[in-house]
Amino acid sequence: MSSIREIESGALKKWFSSQRTYGSLSAMERSLSITKGYLHLIRDGSRRALDPELRRKIRETTGLKEFDPLTDAAISPFFSMSTERRIQHKARASNTQRDQRLPEDLPNLLRSAIKKLGLTLNRCAEKYGVKTGALKKYKSGVRRPASEKNIIAVLNILKDAEILTSDLTPSISFKTEEQSFDIGVLAREVKALREKIDQIDTRFGEARIYQEMAKKPTSNSVEERARNVMKLLMSLSEELEFFKRCSENERRTFKKIVPGQDVGYITTLLRALYDEDKFQRWLLFSTYTMKGKENGE
Repeated sequence: MSSIREIESGALKKWFSSQRTYGSLSAMERSLSITKGYLHLIRDGSRRALDPELRRKIRETTGLKEFDPLTDAAISPFFSMSTERRIQHKARASNTQRDQRLPEDLPNLLRSAIKKLGLTLNRCAEKYGVKTGALKKYKSGVRRPASEKNIIAVLNILKDAEILTSDLTPSISFKTEEQSFDIGVLAREVKALREKIDQIDTRFGEARIYQEMAKKPTSNSVEERARNVMKLLMSLSEELEFFKRCSENERRTFKKIVPGQDVGYITTLLRALYDEDKFQRWLLFSTYTMKGKENGE
């Protein structure tokens, strides 16, 4: 029997593969002002959309009943706790997850180690493969490392500063018979791969949009034609975002290929469509032919 997370994941995957409004999940996240990566996690089944505002955005956009507002019974016990009980729960969880390899006086030892190594907080975090914000919290005692990667990074800092002797520190390296791996390097490689996947995802979505643009309308339905214009506007918006980030020289190339007169014609036509009197007057004087058509574009 599928879990609720898997049901939501499957519904989002099926909807996204059938829609034509968004070229990629990243584009959808930008359009709906959703934190980058959240929709990827929901689609992959790694996380549920528990935040009410996030569920509302997904429900209104997709129409999927799987993202209806959560009832009290559907929310995990943690989210239905009172503030006092939640704090107690987090404290118990923290004690349960406390790793025995880490010394009790970790914040003081970590401060001494970083000072002894002669590193800034940013440089230390970069060198040992841990986020600066996380290292700052470990150093101040706000939090203790929980993930294996960060535990190993902190132990390495203490070991290199000779705060912990080698016989007190467990084996840190991750080895096979053929080679050893640096977990920090692996984490960065995984992040780079994730970014490449997002790029491929975006390009695939763009290719799908261009494919749609090449199709001839199947009917003269006003509603279908209007929806086609909306899809083209969404696609145009994404393309223009690219040129916003380009250099001045690259925008010169854009100006050479896209005639300014064509842009003006389309802009004027769109504006006229929203005022019938202006539109009728515009029809009387409009004799312009798109330069792109003349050039065979």
